[in-house]
Amino acid sequence: MREDSVLKVLFVNSRYPPEGRAGPAFSVQHLAEQLVREGDGAEVICRSAGGEAITERLNGVVVHRLPTAWGAEAFDAALRGLMAQSDAQVMHGNILQGFDPAQLGRLGKEAGMRLVHTLREYRFLCDLGTLFDFRRGTNCERICDTCDRARPLVREYIACLDAVVGISRFVLDRHLREGLFAEVARREVIANAFVIEREGSCAAPPHAGQTGRLNLGFLGRVSVEKGLGVLFAEAGRLGDEVGLEVLVAGEVPPDLPAPLARSVPKIKAQFLGFVERAELMRRIDVLVAPSIWHDPLTRVCMEAGRTVGR
Repeated sequence: MREDSVLKVLFVNSRYPPEGRAGPAFSVQHLAEQLVREGDGAEVICRSAGGEAITERLNGVVVHRLPTAWGAEAFDAALRGLMAQSDAQVMHGNILQGFDPAQLGRLGKEAGMRLVHTLREYRFLCDLGTLFDFRRGTNCERICDTCDRARPLVREYIACLDAVVGISRFVLDRHLREGLFAEVARREVIANAFVIEREGSCAAPPHAGQTGRLNLGFLGRVSVEKGLGVLFAEAGRLGDEVGLEVLVAGEVPPDLPAPLARSVPKIKAQFLGFVERAELMRRIDVLVAPSIWHDPLTRVCMEAGRTVGR
């Protein structure tokens, strides 16, 4: 620690808002900005869909965006330069898609940083990060051979860690069960922090109890493992009886997964794309979190600020 006792953390994550619109990116943003609010320092290294490297300051956080289109040589040189010039005492790894974990571990140690990693998914066990078999629609109970081949790089990174955090007991224990992180001295469970914006987010929608309709909301990634198929199937079964409509807030892939596409014509649904959480909440009666995968922590339940159905 420096003599002035000011802590500075270097966060590494695949994306960072506003480009990253997923829960992990928002969680990293919350941590970084909270450090700044408390008088400490925060820096972020992330990947970007843009064509050029960008360094900017957002709400006091210094953000370095490195293009995914860069070749390995250009990316490695830029990453080495950023890590070497950083004055952070702690490197905090999160979603490392687009990074070489072993390289990050080495560079962090060379820079004299303490290394902490937060488990927000299963990418150290599964190439997709989900531990979900999309062909069968079930959770993976064992690690397949394809995913297992990347484990040496993961273990090299883990050997550099001073601490590991699971955002839930389940996600930490699932990794420990596979023999990962057993040698890390400090292992903790710390759930995501989230500030509920009371103004407007919890208020009942203007139509509630007046139209006789029931509006269900879904907030998150439009994907099979998130349970949209389950929600659509039940909505199709009950829709005519209760006057039900489903509002889906989340970026829709160009090709909607087949199980979801088959269900859409049977229900009344609106795909809203990315919208602000408060906007969705004003339009629905109940938010539904129907995940069928082992969701590490259903952040959407905290974001709702109202009744959530699972």
